[in-house]
Amino acid sequence: ALVLAAAIFFAPSASRAESAGNAFPPQHLLDELQHRLLSAPVCLPHCADISRLELAATPDQIRLILTVHALAESAIPLPAGRKSWTPDRIVLNNEPVKSLARDDRGILWLVVPEGVHQLKLTGLPDPADEVRIALPLRPHVTTYAGVGWMAQGIHADGSADASIVLARIRDADSPHRT
Repeated sequence: ALVLAAAIFFAPSASRAESAGNAFPPQHLLDELQHRLLSAPVCLPHCADISRLELAATPDQIRLILTVHALAESAIPLPAGRKSWTPDRIVLNNEPVKSLARDDRGILWLVVPEGVHQLKLTGLPDPADEVRIALPLRPHVTTYAGVGWMAQGIHADGSADASIVLARIRDADSPHRT
């Protein structure tokens, strides 16, 4: 009974606080919180970046491993599109990606949370002798290892063009596919 009486005695009276103009939280604090929640991150439009791309190609598979840095939750364009190579599997931090979006230009987008992430894209090469990999968000450093393919668009300093073209290497004895 003593605890209950103390709770009643020390409990603030809502009607007393509101009538005195001391509503909690004060309106200016609510306005500030709303502004913080609804305002765009300071880093926009550069909240996400790809520091590294490791590209590997074999006759049976193309694999891209990207190191993505995000200062805030961000949507990033993926190196895949309607007019270029499209992966069969996309994995973010060893978990299959569940939601992607494609814009009206055919660019595939993924939302990444704040932090540093590993993004893997794997798929079959096109049957054509040339595969184009679009890089809408260019990595700072790109490396390539391949068997049966020659990469164009990756420079000696590790920089890459807006797209990388993989050209199938044919020896003189192998038949040419059409």
